Amino acid sequence: MIVEIERGLRLRSAGGNLAGDGDEVVVLIRPERIQIKAPGVGGTPGHNRFSARIVTVTYLGDDLRLDLELATGQMLQGALKNAGAARDWTPAQMVQILVEPADLRLLRR
Repeated sequence: MIVEIERGLRLRSAGGNLAGDGDEVVVLIRPERIQIKAPGVGGTPGHNRFSARIVTVTYLGDDLRLDLELATGQMLQGALKNAGAARDWTPAQMVQILVEPADLRLLRR
């Protein structure tokens, strides 16, 4: 299923959601299921792939929280394990966001 959100971003979702064709939906993505990669670093062809800018990096002990702004202006929050990754991510840095279609949850609005 393809979902287009209000600012024109198109997402591919796997089946098993609580919404049907033509329904207004809320798209849910768990922060730890968002893959954050340096630009140009691969992913599988089935991913939803978007460019984003890191707005803030918050250190939470073993975890990092990254606030991310998509080109459409929408904000996402990603979560990574901090095992040495903290030095790899800085505010204003451009990254690639990859989300598996099976990791999207669509709820009827």
